[in-house]
Amino acid sequence: MLGLIVLALLSISLFAALKVSWVGWVAGILILIGSVFLLKKFAKGFFAVLFILILSAIILFFVLAFTMPDTDETKMQSKPTKNVPASSSSAFMKSMSSSFAESKSVHSKASAFVGQANTRGNTNGNIINTGKAAKQGNMIYIIANGGIYTMKEDGSELEKSDMKSFYGSHLNLIGNWMYYINDKGGISKTSTDFKETEILDGVSNVYNLIVTQDKMYFISGANPYSTDLNGDNFKKLSEGFCQSLNLTNNSLYYQDNASYAVAITQKTDGSGRSVIKGDLLHYSMFPISEGDYLYYGDNNSRNIYKTKIDGTERTKLCDDKTLYVNTDGQWVYYANEMDGGKLYKVNIETLQREKLCDKPAKSISIVGDYLVVTFEENNTSGTYLIRTDGSEYQIIE
Repeated sequence: MLGLIVLALLSISLFAALKVSWVGWVAGILILIGSVFLLKKFAKGFFAVLFILILSAIILFFVLAFTMPDTDETKMQSKPTKNVPASSSSAFMKSMSSSFAESKSVHSKASAFVGQANTRGNTNGNIINTGKAAKQGNMIYIIANGGIYTMKEDGSELEKSDMKSFYGSHLNLIGNWMYYINDKGGISKTSTDFKETEILDGVSNVYNLIVTQDKMYFISGANPYSTDLNGDNFKKLSEGFCQSLNLTNNSLYYQDNASYAVAITQKTDGSGRSVIKGDLLHYSMFPISEGDYLYYGDNNSRNIYKTKIDGTERTKLCDDKTLYVNTDGQWVYYANEMDGGKLYKVNIETLQREKLCDKPAKSISIVGDYLVVTFEENNTSGTYLIRTDGSEYQIIE
């Protein structure tokens, strides 16, 4: 009888500490009642009592296993990883770093975007501007303040996720996944409900990440590469130094990193590499491919130009000085160095220019009717949100 009392006290303590559900409590009580009945009816010696107590303990163990509530840790169990050498093409491996293991799965509504899924994760212009924001359907994701925010495309429901930290860049949205360059210079992907994160093994020093439905293109070690979304078919596309990677019409456009004066085009499979001749050899900085044109700040005059992708028809858009631009195909948005780096835009056809706000601008991402702009001012830095017409300015906090 003493053993039964000890078993009962231990069971009650365990059930309370582990917050077992009411179903577990009912089952535990029934097991104890059954143990009392068995002891009275069959226990005729020490070994019989011991057997009944051990049997009851085993049954209690299974009750605990099936009635304990899920915790955040059990919900975020990592999948088995593949031991793939870093030098080979490798699959995504689950990362259980503290940054993500301690995250709570919140804002699950963010994954349920309304509208058509992206066929490519972000625009050329946003990626050249370090990709601090991306849009898919009616949802916008924004990287700011060491975290990631979600917002509806109409500007409503701007919320910061409860992820412990998020210091990525070059954000791409494809289906239910965000692909980005992590704070270690590698490639990661996180589910759009923030429940799961994986890291692409064997890739480092990455920038200009572009993601499509079935491929990723990026620069690593100054060379362009491609890989499947799962990390297979890892391929160096060409030799030589390059920067400002763009993807348009199944072709890649980038610059020679040594002189900034040579623009290169090639097919996405690495074939057909050639130098773009003509006016584009005027030291363009960070060119952005949009439609049939490239847009850029000139490294000599620092004025804004556009030119056809084949290098012809070079046209000055305005006399303002800048190096960093972005475009939606109708307007070019830029930081005007002649006015303290403040945010301006110029119309591509009419050349009409407008000042959007008095806040300085650094990187500029275009997401629907909004701009996500990073800035540095008075030894502080941050990110603000503003409509493309200059209205609804707000600091993201």
